[in-house]
Amino acid sequence: MPQLDDLVQMLQQRGIGMDATDRAFVSRHLPIYRQWQGETPQWLATLHVAGRSGYVAYTAAALGELKSRTLEGSGAGNAAWRRLHPLGDAAMLALRLAPSLANLLSLLRILVAGPPAEHAGASLCDARLIDALCDEDDPAWRELPAAVQRLPSSVLGAVQRALRRQPADFSDADVGLRAQVRQVIDWAQAEPGEAGVCAVRRGWYRLAMFARDWMDEHPGAGAPSALPLRVRARHLEAVQLRTPVELQRESMRMMNCLNSEDMADELRRIDRAFFSIRQRETRCSVADLELAYWPRSRRWAIEELKGSANQDPQPDVRAFARALCASFSPRLQLRFPKALPVDAALWADTHPDPGSARLAARFATMLARADPSWLAPFVTRASRYRGALGVDTTGDSLLAAWHKEFGRRARHPTAKSCRLRLLRLPSDARNQPHCLFDVGTGARALAFRADGDGRLDQAAEVFDPALIAGWRDRPAGRTEAVSLQVLAA
Repeated sequence: MPQLDDLVQMLQQRGIGMDATDRAFVSRHLPIYRQWQGETPQWLATLHVAGRSGYVAYTAAALGELKSRTLEGSGAGNAAWRRLHPLGDAAMLALRLAPSLANLLSLLRILVAGPPAEHAGASLCDARLIDALCDEDDPAWRELPAAVQRLPSSVLGAVQRALRRQPADFSDADVGLRAQVRQVIDWAQAEPGEAGVCAVRRGWYRLAMFARDWMDEHPGAGAPSALPLRVRARHLEAVQLRTPVELQRESMRMMNCLNSEDMADELRRIDRAFFSIRQRETRCSVADLELAYWPRSRRWAIEELKGSANQDPQPDVRAFARALCASFSPRLQLRFPKALPVDAALWADTHPDPGSARLAARFATMLARADPSWLAPFVTRASRYRGALGVDTTGDSLLAAWHKEFGRRARHPTAKSCRLRLLRLPSDARNQPHCLFDVGTGARALAFRADGDGRLDQAAEVFDPALIAGWRDRPAGRTEAVSLQVLAA
């Protein structure tokens, strides 16, 4: 007979956070928990969640009550429950889903819209569908969005049939299908009626094409991340093409249609980017890459990748292009950002404008360590820097300019004039955070403003000598000074 500690440990292993209150609750209903564990151990965690929330009563018939209520709420039948019952909590844990009631309802809805049990294969649900539905920034135990309950069954069924035909082997076909699934789901969440009808009347190819067209017409909100002008990896490099002249030259080399008016229009869009992938040793182009930004997924995706004369590129080029997208995407860059030093983080968190303050602290850390990667993921293609003579530098050019001026490679190891002499983080009368610094050419100050996502909206040079002198000469307050030694460590 399991004891209290054994039951608590079982619940913790199944993704249930157990504090003192939960432990006391299990202790108060210990006989019922022992009965659940003895009769249906596979449902222990879900029954605990259902009982704690009042969804079911703490009785021996709790599982029957849970079954009837969830089948009614999801629209599923006994066939879906028979597939799920032997697995219980394990069905959700295998997909990294928390054993919650919302996940149970959504999983049942996915099952009832999917293929019959005899055609479903060994796995209950394709993990690629769950990945497309869940936010990639979620923690280890994920929650399916409530929108799953509103997705048309025809769309869920079409997605599962398409996934069943393609192995999850991360091949080009698999990666492309995963992208199509995300687009179809985004479309179905926004316009369930139209997507549901299309899923009934059309095949997967037409469904994915309509979803892609809808994504182009409704790009969503949020500025894409800025892209570096040149990226190198082993024997390949990617050079960004940013002008119509560069597109025309590349078109002549590669014998493709990059010189068309449509491509010139695409070039002007903030959510499109073109790269020439070249051999580093010979500088010869081997493929042209067009990227499209998906704001809802907060990532860059391959729109088109073609070799010379529109032929298929080599496998190493395709792998390089996929890695390029991953390294650029804000979703991946911002998921685990570099942690600020404790003093700088404390200053930013207690500032009236913490988002802008974190940018000022990251800029200061970039200066102290001569490493642009501290700030680069937070610069978007809409980010603006107003410098000398009121000239604006934006997006990709801003990244390149700051990398050249403050990056590690731009500093000569023996040049004393490039040493950082002064670093403080003051705020003006309107509480706008600044970074005050001196790299050997005199004191300078930059003001920072964040967007709603915490990334860089605007940075501006301060040209008021009196203001800079006041910040430089007055004694440093605890809330406006950061130790240079700490930042540079």
